[in-house]
Amino acid sequence: MDKITTTQTNKGEYLFYQSVAKGAQTSTLLQAIIKSALKQLPIPKRMRWGDKTVEFVRPVHWLIVKHGEQVVPCSILGVASGSESKGHRFHHPSAVIINKVEDYEQNLEKVHVVASFEKRKIIIEQQSLDIAKAQGAIAIIEPSLLDEVTGLVEWPVAIMGEFEAKFWVYHQKF
Repeated sequence: MDKITTTQTNKGEYLFYQSVAKGAQTSTLLQAIIKSALKQLPIPKRMRWGDKTVEFVRPVHWLIVKHGEQVVPCSILGVASGSESKGHRFHHPSAVIINKVEDYEQNLEKVHVVASFEKRKIIIEQQSLDIAKAQGAIAIIEPSLLDEVTGLVEWPVAIMGEFEAKFWVYHQKF
C-alpha cells in the first residue's frame, strides 16, 4: 500500500513515500539489467553484422543467462539464451554445455577458453616475460597494448618472432 508520511528529523520535517511493489519475474529483471549494463559499456566503435540492426563491439553468436541451474529465457542483442557455449574456434570448436554457473570458467578452460580477462592478462604478461628472459632480453609491456591483446584472445600463447637484421634500423643519408 502506498503511503506518504511526515517525519521529524534533526534537519526539520520531511515527507517520506513508502510503496510495496509486486515482485517481477527473474527473466524480466535480468534481461532489463543486462541490456542496461551493455548500453553503459564504454565501447567507442560498435559494429553491426549480417542483416541485423543490433550493434555491439563484436558479433554475438550465443548467449547463456542462468539463475542457478536454470536457463533464464530472454533475448539479448538478437540472440536467445541457452546453456550452450563453444570452445576455442581452432583448438576445440565444438559445443560445451554449461550446467551450473559455478562451473562456467572451469568448463570453458577445458575447451581452451580463458573466460577471465584478468587471468588472461596475467598469462599473457607472464608468458611474455618468460620468453624474454629465456632470450636474455627484457620485455617492455605497454599496459594499454596488454589490455588490447587480452581482449582479443581466448587462449593466450605467447610466441617469439624476429626480424632479419637488415630491417632493424632505417638508415638515411643526408
